Amino acid sequence: MGAQIAFESWVERDWLMVFDQAADVVEIVSQPFELSIIADGRRVSHTPDFLVRQYGGGLLVVDVRPDERVDQHSAAVFAATATCCADVGWDYQRVGTVDEIVAANLRWLAGYRLPRCRDENVAATAIAQLANGPMPIRVLARCLGAQMAVLPTVFHLIWIGAITAATVDQQVLDLDSVVSAAGGDRT
Repeated sequence: MGAQIAFESWVERDWLMVFDQAADVVEIVSQPFELSIIADGRRVSHTPDFLVRQYGGGLLVVDVRPDERVDQHSAAVFAATATCCADVGWDYQRVGTVDEIVAANLRWLAGYRLPRCRDENVAATAIAQLANGPMPIRVLARCLGAQMAVLPTVFHLIWIGAITAATVDQQVLDLDSVVSAAGGDRT
């Protein structure tokens, strides 16, 4: 998003990375508003964790709470929040924890999300190399130059969706992870 966004837990931080990396997300706002709702038969105040604005104008209100921490009262609050959102035409989602492997990969790749990690010549060469077919990151890096100089661009390209790692949600990324051209560059 190009801005810092407040979060209150590591679980929220992981979801921020998921939303930040998603191609359809334009903006994320932390604790966007406070609702006064009826939950469990009583009036309560509730502040959702995030408001996510999507391309096309869609809005998604998000509450982050690990499944094991959702008790009867919080479930009622989340249900009332979902009803309020539906009433105004917004989507709502209560999310738990991000998958461990996905979170680990996003934490790694997020370090390369900024444009300063991208060398345009390396990026163009990487995408051209991958037009010939998928290959491990290690092999791609050898084609591009010194690993220390080219890997930031490769990881940046994965973050922005210009290249994909097939197993990013199945195993922790390493130099043997296979990448391919994606064509989804979101610079």
